[in-house]
Amino acid sequence: MKKVSKYSDQIICRGCKRKTSKYNKSLSICNVCRNERIKAKKEREFEDNPSKYLLYESCKAACRRGSKTYTESPYTYVTCQWDKPLEMLNDLMDDNQFWEDWKEQTTVYISKNKKRDERPTIDRINENGNYDINNIQVLPMKLNMLKGSSNECLVHLIKNKRIVRVLQFESVKDAARKLKFSAEMVNNGTIIDIGVGQRYKALVYAEKSKDRSTDKPKYRMVIGFEEHNRLDNGDVEITCTQEVSILSGINFSLVNGGGREKRVME
Repeated sequence: MKKVSKYSDQIICRGCKRKTSKYNKSLSICNVCRNERIKAKKEREFEDNPSKYLLYESCKAACRRGSKTYTESPYTYVTCQWDKPLEMLNDLMDDNQFWEDWKEQTTVYISKNKKRDERPTIDRINENGNYDINNIQVLPMKLNMLKGSSNECLVHLIKNKRIVRVLQFESVKDAARKLKFSAEMVNNGTIIDIGVGQRYKALVYAEKSKDRSTDKPKYRMVIGFEEHNRLDNGDVEITCTQEVSILSGINFSLVNGGGREKRVME
């Protein structure tokens, strides 16, 4: 049997002339040289037309996020009007207002020494909507990221089947970080386990989060009221009512009531 050398799959890179086993077969160059070529090509394209280059990169990202195979939160249920980035690029460049806004933000980006916060991005105006011509605008990256992270939510902490506290957070990510649960678990109306040892359960409502179909039951808040009225004959009439509401319609503040927490509905 012929002995195969462990170096038999190595080549001499046509670029740097070094031996390597990590290479591009069609170009006969090592991966390092290949990456340098790609980087140089992108730099040339940027220099030729900065606005077009940046928009095409953003179109590729939008088409990728809107594809059926893309499941990363928060784009799991987002679709894209265009299947191909080049088609999206051409349509957006034909939209005079969008293209002018994009070029203006590109100028700002370059004047700020290509600061990442100032890079132009394609933003979905309604974050519950999709990538389509009527739901996109130009935003610098810092504002786009700030908008995406701003999603106020209420967390109803539950222990022994009782709501023990209602907390309000600036965003789902903020709540997830502080209460130690995965933001991707949030589905309005469902109850999740949280905390160390999962001692608590939580009912989470986020204003901008999409309601998704689930095998788990969903819940609504039911509040009971008792109205006590003293009649002329001295008897007390008690009227019991219930109010059923989605979580977005309920706000609580916690106040000190004689050393004990008292929930006050606003």
